[in-house]
Amino acid sequence: MELYENCKYIYLGILGFKIYRVHGLMGDYVVRDKGVACGRICYIYDLRKGRFHIYDKSTGEEIKEGDIPWRKY
Repeated sequence: MELYENCKYIYLGILGFKIYRVHGLMGDYVVRDKGVACGRICYIYDLRKGRFHIYDKSTGEEIKEGDIPWRKY
């Protein structure tokens, strides 16, 4: 699998990251969470418009917006 500029390949599951949708002041975005630290992957707007794609590295399948749960604080 090649890593393109507008793609992110991540490991999901017990040993990998969990991803969530988050409401932010500058817009809604997707974050990856390892339990200790988290970081923004992309804005939801870019995900919806097809400008950014997220793939599960272990299966190679694309993760769609509807597959990502909203984070509850």
